[in-house]
Amino acid sequence: MCEKREESITLAIDRDKESQNALKWTVDNLVSKGQTLTLLHVKLKQSSSLPSGNKSSDDGAELFLPFRCFCARKDVLCQDVIVEDMSAAKGILDFVQKNAVETLVVGASKMTLLR
Repeated sequence: MCEKREESITLAIDRDKESQNALKWTVDNLVSKGQTLTLLHVKLKQSSSLPSGNKSSDDGAELFLPFRCFCARKDVLCQDVIVEDMSAAKGILDFVQKNAVETLVVGASKMTLLR
């Protein structure tokens, strides 16, 4: 007997309000209780190689906290992923290809909509 595989859903997030709105929409429309949602953040690489210390790991944990809390309230499991790339778009696409993501959700600023 074949067991149905859970759909792979990834939400690309950042520190903006649109990411929080995208999370709410994703949980309300795509994710079932108990399902795992991958939260993906692209940390942009700096062109210069300045030492960053441990600040980046602290920032990553802080970034994911409100998203994790929302998922926990909705009984949705979440997996936090941070990738580094020179471009957010390239980092997201590389992750989607390498991990066979079936559904990708991204938030969009109202200012970037075509008029």
